[in-house]
Amino acid sequence: AGLVKAIVTLLRVRFGIDEAEAEAFRARLEEVEAVEDLEDLHIAALQADALEAFERILDERG
Repeated sequence: AGLVKAIVTLLRVRFGIDEAEAEAFRARLEEVEAVEDLEDLHIAALQADALEAFERILDERG
């Protein structure tokens, strides 16, 4: 849960997502079971040059 919150906060700060988008990402991220996958997604959120790039990575995991 802590990593999910951190990722969503990062997306809000970096890409300016609104509350509805934040909730949608939170729901998708909560479906990720492995901590290692969440850690990888956290790094992806830091490194992605656009929100769409992060979404593609998230789609590939689900």
